[in-house]
Amino acid sequence: MRPNTAVIYFDGICNLCNGAVDWVLKKDKSQSFLFCSLQSASAKVHLPEERIRALDTVVVKTFEGKIFLKSEAALFVLAVVFEKPWIYKFGSLIPRFLRDGIYQIIARFRYQIFGQRETCRIPTPQERARFLD
Repeated sequence: MRPNTAVIYFDGICNLCNGAVDWVLKKDKSQSFLFCSLQSASAKVHLPEERIRALDTVVVKTFEGKIFLKSEAALFVLAVVFEKPWIYKFGSLIPRFLRDGIYQIIARFRYQIFGQRETCRIPTPQERARFLD
């Protein structure tokens, strides 16, 4: 994968989502991903409106324009971060309704379990180049 393969759009006030972003920042040695909160002006420009209103899913948009949602987005991110395409292929063998069903349960209760922030994440100076405004 070439650097900056895709943008991960995430709920900027969700502690679980921000923890996932921290994990990807740490593990993504090839810097394949940029990041953007779903609440940002950039998300409004680069994503369809229905994707911005639905804060219950991570959205991954490749620079080729392909959009991944929910469990498919998670599988794609894992495959790129670990540089193992088989992760996406193997995970895709599990029926989407099962994968997305589990994803939806976690998404529905994420604020109650993990909490939320008062405002969207502000990247550190070291992270700034990897974030869209």
